[in-house]
Amino acid sequence: MALSGVFDVAEAAAAHALAAEAEGYAIYYGLNPLRKPVTNELACGKQPKDDDVCQRRWLLVDIDPIRPADTASTAAEKKAAWSVLKNVIQWLGENEWPAPVLIDSGNGYHALYRVDLPAQDDGLVQRVLHSLAGIFDTKDAKIDTTVYNASRISRLPGILNRKGETTDQRPHRDAKLLSERGGKKAVPLARLEAVAACAPTTLAKPSKAKKGKGKATASIGEHPGIAKTLGLINATLPDDRPAVDESLLLAAAEEWALQQRESIEGEGGSQACFAVACGLVRDWGLPPQDALPVLQVYNRQKAEPDWSEYELSHKLEDALRKALDEEDRIGWRAIRQLGKSENDDDRREGQSDILARLIQTHCELWHDQDGQPYATVNVSGHRETMRLEGGGKKPSAFELWLERTYWTVTKEISGKGAIAKPVAKNDSLRLAQGLALHDGSQHPVAVRLAEHGGRIYLDLGDESWDAVEIAPTDWRIISDPPVKFRRPNGMRPLPRPVKGGSIDALRELFRIDSDDQWQLVVGWLVMAFRPKGPYPILVVSGEAGSAKTTFCEALRRLVDPCKADLNDVPESKRDVAIATHNSWVVGYDNLSHIKANLSDTLCRVATGMGFRVRGLYTDDDEVLFQAERPQLFNGIGDLAHRDDLLQRSVLVALERLTKYSTRERLWERYHAKQPGILGAVLDAVCHALGNEPQSKEGLPRMADFAAWVTAAEPKLGWEPGSFLKTYRQNLATGTALVLGQSTLAEPLIELARSAGSGGWTGSPTELLEALQQTSAAGKARRRGSYDMPKTPAALGNALKRLAKPLEVVGIIAVSERRGGNQGGGRAWRVEYSQPEAS
Repeated sequence: MALSGVFDVAEAAAAHALAAEAEGYAIYYGLNPLRKPVTNELACGKQPKDDDVCQRRWLLVDIDPIRPADTASTAAEKKAAWSVLKNVIQWLGENEWPAPVLIDSGNGYHALYRVDLPAQDDGLVQRVLHSLAGIFDTKDAKIDTTVYNASRISRLPGILNRKGETTDQRPHRDAKLLSERGGKKAVPLARLEAVAACAPTTLAKPSKAKKGKGKATASIGEHPGIAKTLGLINATLPDDRPAVDESLLLAAAEEWALQQRESIEGEGGSQACFAVACGLVRDWGLPPQDALPVLQVYNRQKAEPDWSEYELSHKLEDALRKALDEEDRIGWRAIRQLGKSENDDDRREGQSDILARLIQTHCELWHDQDGQPYATVNVSGHRETMRLEGGGKKPSAFELWLERTYWTVTKEISGKGAIAKPVAKNDSLRLAQGLALHDGSQHPVAVRLAEHGGRIYLDLGDESWDAVEIAPTDWRIISDPPVKFRRPNGMRPLPRPVKGGSIDALRELFRIDSDDQWQLVVGWLVMAFRPKGPYPILVVSGEAGSAKTTFCEALRRLVDPCKADLNDVPESKRDVAIATHNSWVVGYDNLSHIKANLSDTLCRVATGMGFRVRGLYTDDDEVLFQAERPQLFNGIGDLAHRDDLLQRSVLVALERLTKYSTRERLWERYHAKQPGILGAVLDAVCHALGNEPQSKEGLPRMADFAAWVTAAEPKLGWEPGSFLKTYRQNLATGTALVLGQSTLAEPLIELARSAGSGGWTGSPTELLEALQQTSAAGKARRRGSYDMPKTPAALGNALKRLAKPLEVVGIIAVSERRGGNQGGGRAWRVEYSQPEAS
């Protein structure tokens, strides 16, 4: 009976491992993260398969001494394995591989190298192991070349290795960790591929037995042989061309085999496998004994389930019988593909060679600050930025560009466009990624808005990849901005702005009666075009019929239109992180209540403070996510309750519309005015960019916002200082909301004022009792709204959250140690002082 489990708590994993070992189990661990759910316990279950692995994190170099089967190793045998290990580590270090984690497995040694590869690595790890084995294997110790599969398990350090019977010469030993200083950095892809390039051309992978045992009987009839096939190929080549050898022929045959359809049981799989066998024996001119390793590679990668070696041999025998009936055709494909072309004196350039040349001549390859690879390419007279990714259900933008470019180039060469094969495209994509990461320069990448050289650049999102360049004096539309913009799925184009418009044209479409409220809306809009925050959060409230959702959509479409302008209420920090990663403005629709954890996350997005989430591109890594974004959301009633959120918000209440029009008619009017409105906003942004003060002294919270919009006042036609006055009133409104929603605020104010100039001092318990005895608390009890904290600890937490709002109205509540730092318990001091006029 096998036990298995998926753990994310190290202590739980260790406890279960020790308990299972005590019951006689051998304990192994998986090298790579799984897609399976976390259990944190062992239970009856099967070992994970390769399809369960989501990413390769470790490459295992397993070195074992040569010894009798199922026995422990002697000291001399282990020494031989150690000698091979040292040579491997030294050589790989000289080839710029980072240091590994070293493990004594009990009978041999393991070197674990950190890697960052997909689960399906196209045989890269296997080729690396074969290369190392070919270089370092000795008659006394060898590198295990079968441990390349993604779901590979390895003996857990700290557990006794009980292989065979224990004797004085061959004792059981504990597996143990020798050094954990390595494994901090992943081996670069280019370094892995450099070692893999030393591997044999054809690797025969072991296959699982399906049915039948032993070897097939000798085939009837005689194949002309591989030597004759090579002779026919080389007879077509000119004297100045190098001869084709056996390794090149086998490699070409293997590449062809892997491009054939899969052998799936119940879906014509037997016929598919037999067709490949016929192609190898007849078309490629390989006798069964030479074709078998190639067919095994196909079997391992394309068959489900695997065919046994016995069955593969029988298929090759049947293929030989068929080939001998058409003996004049044996080797025809090899001659046509590897021999002299009928139309050219030289063999045509291969697909991978053409794609590699296209990438190197048509692409600017680079990476961003997070190590993500990109390419900037010319498309129809303009430059586009594309993320170097592939392998998904839908082809990426770069894959589509590469496919189209390959078609165009091959059509120019031969008069007929060709489609690149998947193997060649995948190889070319990996080449581009490696060049971008290791040879390309680093650039910041932006979504919609960026700053460069004291100017702001706004990506219009149109087909020609034009942008608006905003300078301190004016703005203009340019075709080749000096910044790198990426375009997430869902981004929509902005209209091309025009001069001479008015921001007030937006106000005419909605009902905002208060000039102060309109100033806050315009201030948020102007700030949304500043490339650096912190950014205010626009909170739009209003009763049903006030067009809150449409109003927020209209604002977003002026800055960063998207397929879905407003999102549903986020359920987790990951949802917020994804929305922020994929857009410049983040909007939420119909919020009825903002929970404490969501409130904290929104504040962090507004100010650029980081928070930890699961990786955006994987499910196993936790990453620190950090970005500043303008945000807006709407709902009915007062949505924001916590002081930290209110102090970062501008609060706008819409009035119920008195004149209604259809949604289609409203958007028709809006889109007609949108280019002029956007142009007017950009005029104000220019003025803010050229006149923003360097000093922020004397400004309220969110000082950058206040200073930026104040600098734009002349262009907006506002009185100097009018926005700052309106914004201070907004902050005071937020403070009043916080205090009005707290049953603690009124009793505390009463207690502080009644204590006089000396204030009130007492223990946490005494403070709670004093507040419960105030008349304000009594009124709350009679109204049925009494909700005083029940314990001194809860009271302390509530006072900390209210500290800043209370300070605004002149109440100081601080916790301090009795007798200073000399000892004694903690006491609360509550004082009242007349607040300064704002």
